[in-house]
Amino acid sequence: MEKTLEIEFKNALTESEYEALSNKYNFPEGHWHENYYFDTVDHKLASKKQVLRIRKKSNGYELTLKTPNPKGGNDEYSEIISEGNFSLIYQTGVTPQVFGIKDKVKFITSVKTLRKELTLNGGLFSLDFTVFKDQTTDYELEMEYSDVKKGQKIFLEFLEENSIKTKQIDGKTKRAFKKLSK
Repeated sequence: MEKTLEIEFKNALTESEYEALSNKYNFPEGHWHENYYFDTVDHKLASKKQVLRIRKKSNGYELTLKTPNPKGGNDEYSEIISEGNFSLIYQTGVTPQVFGIKDKVKFITSVKTLRKELTLNGGLFSLDFTVFKDQTTDYELEMEYSDVKKGQKIFLEFLEENSIKTKQIDGKTKRAFKKLSK
């Protein structure tokens, strides 16, 4: 099991902003992945602001638990799992005991994302085009950085340099869950 501290900054983009950034900085073509989101029947994870996700990538499946870190960002616990374990979790709700989740979980929703990544100014920038279950789409810019204060400064300067207004955006999980309640 791998543990990392995820510090990321996000901004909603219009389609034209997404395309302009992709072209200006020559982002690579990108890759599709699908995120499957789970919670316990009584929503214990959501009530603790935790996210349980399985990401299907071109090379396999990654099980991740995100938990808020008191100093900012999220602690991410990840483990590569087999297709068989993915199917077991998806169909029965039984999780491997790697994260201490003892309750059964249920599949809530999924999203598909085209992600283009590029390292700039010491941060990992991601351009994401996301397709939700209801077939609505959105665009966002994310940047991961190792330091909250420096990262925020770099991110805001990047937006300003590219004449992009600051537009708050929830994380994909929250956006995907909101779509279910409509």
